[in-house]
Amino acid sequence: MSMRLTELHLAISFKNLGLIKYLMRDGLLLDRMWRGEMPVSRAVYYEAYEILEYLVQKGAEVNVRSQDDRMEPPLFAACRLGRLRAVHILLQSRNLNINQRDFFNRTPLWAAVRSSSLEMVELLMDNGADVTAVQDFTGCPLLLSMLSLGRNSHSKIPSLLIKRGCLLDFKSPEGSALFFSVIFENRKLFCLLVRAGCSVKNEEWLSVESIILKIKRKETNEEILLTSIKIQREWKTAGKRKQTKM
Repeated sequence: MSMRLTELHLAISFKNLGLIKYLMRDGLLLDRMWRGEMPVSRAVYYEAYEILEYLVQKGAEVNVRSQDDRMEPPLFAACRLGRLRAVHILLQSRNLNINQRDFFNRTPLWAAVRSSSLEMVELLMDNGADVTAVQDFTGCPLLLSMLSLGRNSHSKIPSLLIKRGCLLDFKSPEGSALFFSVIFENRKLFCLLVRAGCSVKNEEWLSVESIILKIKRKETNEEILLTSIKIQREWKTAGKRKQTKM
């Protein structure tokens, strides 16, 4: 490993753009790793945005995964860390693969959803991110956004994903997107999912007893238990009304 390559990565760490320009005049190579990181990845990690922009303009490689415990490409890293400015800069590269996955087969869009950044999610989709690039539930942006409803009732991200045509019927061991819309009492998302074509056939959990049992097994939070009781009462009342009409 050459000293010159080491100097480049150290210059990025100290955000020394002037040194990098000097090294470039002396024939510096941009696309070699040092300690598992490409220069572009290091610029993302250190929030060296001016250097990142310079590297992108000079045609540095933007799609290579880091060879460390993260095993992630630069765009995924920027989304995971919630660094919107880095995402904007990387999108300027003509060679960027906006759907480049990390080692665990998750896309930058998934990472943006995990960061709870509506602006970042929208930016990626506006620039061609494939909202259907999902192979299993672990990499499903919609399921991830629905799970976050337990911490934050903000539903703009799942709504946006649904409206942009994401895959609807992936299921985790805990349940589907439709299931979570019921558990977290989000009528708007429930209706949106059904109208978008989400399957409701053969869903045994749609019975009140199954929902209540699931909640009690997974949650001990008093607020959730009260919610389950409320759901049960409302559904029983609705059932009595139907019987009365008949």
